[in-house]
Amino acid sequence: MAIKRSSSASFDDNDDHITHSSPDYNPSDDDAPKRKKTKTSSESPKGKTVIRKWTPQEDAIFIELAMQLLKTDMWKVIKEDGRLAYRGSPGITAHVKAMVKKMRGE
Repeated sequence: MAIKRSSSASFDDNDDHITHSSPDYNPSDDDAPKRKKTKTSSESPKGKTVIRKWTPQEDAIFIELAMQLLKTDMWKVIKEDGRLAYRGSPGITAHVKAMVKKMRGE
Protein backbone atom coordinates (compact mmCIF):
# COMPACT_ATOMS: atom_id res chain seq x y z
CA MET A 1 0.00 0.00 0.00
CA ALA A 2 1.66 3.24 -1.13
CA ILE A 3 1.03 6.45 0.83
CA LYS A 4 1.30 9.62 -1.24
CA ARG A 5 3.16 12.48 0.40
CA SER A 6 3.06 16.15 -0.49
CA SER A 7 6.76 16.07 -1.41
CA SER A 8 5.96 14.06 -4.56
CA ALA A 9 7.38 10.94 -2.95
CA SER A 10 5.66 7.77 -1.86
CA PHE A 11 6.58 5.32 0.85
CA ASP A 12 6.03 1.68 0.08
CA ASP A 13 5.34 -0.27 3.29
CA ASN A 14 6.35 -3.52 1.62
CA ASP A 15 9.70 -2.34 0.24
CA ASP A 16 10.65 0.10 3.06
CA HIS A 17 12.01 2.74 0.71
CA ILE A 18 10.94 6.06 -0.74
CA THR A 19 10.26 6.30 -4.45
CA HIS A 20 9.95 9.57 -6.31
CA SER A 21 6.75 9.60 -8.29
CA SER A 22 6.86 13.15 -9.66
CA PRO A 23 7.09 13.38 -13.46
CA ASP A 24 9.48 16.31 -12.96
CA TYR A 25 11.91 14.26 -10.87
CA ASN A 26 15.23 13.63 -12.57
CA PRO A 27 17.62 11.30 -10.71
CA SER A 28 20.61 12.85 -12.46
CA ASP A 29 19.81 16.13 -10.63
CA ASP A 30 20.84 14.45 -7.35
CA ASP A 31 24.29 13.74 -8.77
CA ALA A 32 24.80 17.17 -10.31
CA PRO A 33 27.61 19.18 -8.70
CA LYS A 34 26.30 21.89 -6.42
CA ARG A 35 27.24 25.46 -7.25
CA LYS A 36 29.42 27.07 -4.61
CA LYS A 37 28.08 30.21 -3.01
CA THR A 38 29.98 33.33 -3.91
CA LYS A 39 31.37 35.56 -1.25
CA THR A 40 29.71 38.91 -0.78
CA SER A 41 32.01 41.45 -2.28
CA SER A 42 32.19 44.16 -4.84
CA GLU A 43 32.82 43.48 -8.50
CA SER A 44 35.50 45.10 -10.57
CA PRO A 45 34.66 46.48 -14.03
CA LYS A 46 36.05 43.29 -15.61
CA GLY A 47 33.48 41.21 -13.71
CA LYS A 48 36.01 39.50 -11.44
CA THR A 49 35.19 39.27 -7.77
CA VAL A 50 37.26 41.50 -5.54
CA ILE A 51 37.43 40.27 -1.96
CA ARG A 52 37.63 43.13 0.50
CA LYS A 53 39.82 42.75 3.59
CA TRP A 54 38.24 43.17 7.00
CA THR A 55 38.91 46.60 8.44
CA PRO A 56 39.97 47.04 12.07
CA GLN A 57 36.56 48.64 12.71
CA GLU A 58 34.76 45.61 11.24
CA ASP A 59 36.94 43.30 13.35
CA ALA A 60 36.06 45.26 16.48
CA ILE A 61 32.33 45.15 15.67
CA PHE A 62 32.51 41.43 14.92
CA ILE A 63 34.32 40.67 18.18
CA GLU A 64 31.87 42.84 20.14
CA LEU A 65 28.87 41.03 18.65
CA ALA A 66 30.50 37.61 19.04
CA MET A 67 31.26 38.30 22.70
CA GLN A 68 27.69 39.47 23.25
CA LEU A 69 26.40 36.28 21.65
CA LEU A 70 28.81 34.11 23.61
CA LYS A 71 27.90 35.76 26.90
CA THR A 72 24.16 35.38 26.38
CA ASP A 73 23.86 32.02 24.63
CA MET A 74 27.00 30.01 25.28
CA TRP A 75 26.21 29.11 28.87
CA LYS A 76 22.75 27.90 27.85
CA VAL A 77 24.26 25.61 25.20
CA ILE A 78 26.98 24.34 27.55
CA LYS A 79 24.45 23.68 30.29
CA GLU A 80 22.20 21.74 27.90
CA ASP A 81 25.18 19.73 26.61
CA GLY A 82 26.31 18.92 30.15
CA ARG A 83 29.97 18.03 29.47
CA LEU A 84 31.39 21.37 30.69
CA ALA A 85 28.54 22.51 32.93
CA TYR A 86 30.70 21.99 36.01
CA ARG A 87 32.92 24.91 34.86
CA GLY A 88 30.25 27.54 35.55
CA SER A 89 29.28 30.62 33.60
CA PRO A 90 32.07 32.94 34.89
CA GLY A 91 34.73 30.36 34.05
CA ILE A 92 33.36 29.83 30.56
CA THR A 93 33.21 33.59 29.93
CA ALA A 94 36.79 34.09 31.16
CA HIS A 95 38.02 31.23 28.97
CA VAL A 96 36.29 32.67 25.89
CA LYS A 97 37.86 36.09 26.52
CA ALA A 98 41.30 34.48 26.87
CA MET A 99 40.83 32.53 23.64
CA VAL A 100 39.77 35.68 21.75
CA LYS A 101 42.84 37.53 23.05
CA LYS A 102 45.05 34.65 21.94
CA MET A 103 43.48 34.62 18.48
CA ARG A 104 44.00 38.37 18.16
CA GLY A 105 47.64 37.97 19.16
CA GLU A 106 47.38 40.06 22.32
